[in-house]
Amino acid sequence: MKTFPRGVHPSDNKNRTADLAIVAAPIPKEIILPLQQHAGVICEPVVTVGDQVSLGQKIADSDAAISAPIHTPVSGKVKAIALRPHHSGIKQVSVVIEPLADQPSWEPKKPEHEPGVDEIRRLVREAGIVGLGGAVSPTQIKISPPPEAVIDSVIINGCECEPYLTVDH
Repeated sequence: MKTFPRGVHPSDNKNRTADLAIVAAPIPKEIILPLQQHAGVICEPVVTVGDQVSLGQKIADSDAAISAPIHTPVSGKVKAIALRPHHSGIKQVSVVIEPLADQPSWEPKKPEHEPGVDEIRRLVREAGIVGLGGAVSPTQIKISPPPEAVIDSVIINGCECEPYLTVDH
C-alpha cells in the first residue's frame, strides 16, 4: 500500500564496490537446494540420498508446463532430501548436498549445430533458466509466444537495481 507519494529511493552505494575485484566465495559445508525455486510447479528430486552428483547435474524436475529443472552448483554427495528453511519463511523440501573439497571447473558445452527455435526453447528449459524478478518465471514460457505471433526484437533488462550491486559494472 502506498502511504506517501514517490516511495523511497535509497542511495545505491555502488561506489563502495564498483572498483573492487570479484572474489570467489568459499564452498560451504553443505548446499541446500529448495525444490521450489520458481513460479510454477514444485520439482521432484531425480536423485536419491547417497548419490554422487556432478557440477551442473540436474537434481530435480517436473513435467508441468510451468516449471524449470534444478541443477546442482557443486559436485558432491546427496546428504538428505528433507524439509529445510526456505526464504519464503516456511520449510520446503530440499536436496542437501555435501560438496567435495576439490570442485571441478565449469566447462560450457557448445552445440554441435545451429539450434532451431524449438531446440532453443528446449535447451533454455533444460538449463533451468528463470527470470530474476519477483515471479521467477521460467524463461521458456516467456519465449513461447502463440504460433501466430511474430517476434522481431528481444529486449533484455540488464540493469542493476539493487543497492551495492555492481556485478555488471
